[in-house]
Amino acid sequence: MKPYFYILPILFVLGASNAAAQKGAAAREVAEFVLKKFGKEAAGESVETMTKKVVQISTRYGDDGVTAIRKVGPRAFDVIADAGEHSVGVVKLMARHGDEAVWVVAKPKGMAIFVKYGDEGAEAVMKHKGIATPLIEQTGESGVKALNAVGPAQGRHLVNLVDDGVIVPGQQSGKLLDVVGRYGDKAADFIWKNKGALVVGAALAAFIDNPEPFIDGAMSLPTAAISDIAPHVNWTLVFIAIFIVGVIALGVYLLFTGKVKRPQPNPSDSTPES
Repeated sequence: MKPYFYILPILFVLGASNAAAQKGAAAREVAEFVLKKFGKEAAGESVETMTKKVVQISTRYGDDGVTAIRKVGPRAFDVIADAGEHSVGVVKLMARHGDEAVWVVAKPKGMAIFVKYGDEGAEAVMKHKGIATPLIEQTGESGVKALNAVGPAQGRHLVNLVDDGVIVPGQQSGKLLDVVGRYGDKAADFIWKNKGALVVGAALAAFIDNPEPFIDGAMSLPTAAISDIAPHVNWTLVFIAIFIVGVIALGVYLLFTGKVKRPQPNPSDSTPES
């Protein structure tokens, strides 16, 4: 047997040992960084115990795992463990967004959105803290795309439009979110300013069918027909208002035409007592 057949296994072992040593040194460096930066959170940890944890994470998740630990600190280990079968996605999310990602996935509803809608869902929750979760639960993927396409002010407007019934998921008006998802802030601002007109069928259908000319100002929303307006009007209040205005107008007319005279004071009322 030729001598190099004996040398090859030795070289392989030496190479593996060298790689392991380099990996261990890199993990130790990360451990020292984490202990220094996140001292209070790492209470009770030593360089050796932290290094072992870093090695385990880096072995399973690669560079994303190391980046997540560097950004989030010791808390990353618990978040990864709690993520279970979704840990790979959570690690990637933390590697990109750090603590912002933890803010999402550490909450059951936030985690549910991340699992269902992926990075886009998580990013919408990060971008619109406090308002995104209920809106996404109501509107689904359309809400996710719309929120990611707009800024904070427009995001709040979308929430109000849904709460006020201007945008109703599952109905034609729900497609307004798709328009916002495509055209962003400009579409959200237009819908907000014209929300009164968009509650009726003709204007809503025309806008959804071809929104760009309306958003750009090249076209105006069509005037709503009576048949469109009628279902949205409280006719009882309208008739009462008309009746009151009519009574007031009649009284003013009779008074100024002299057909109804103002009551005159009785002279005897001003006679001084004896």
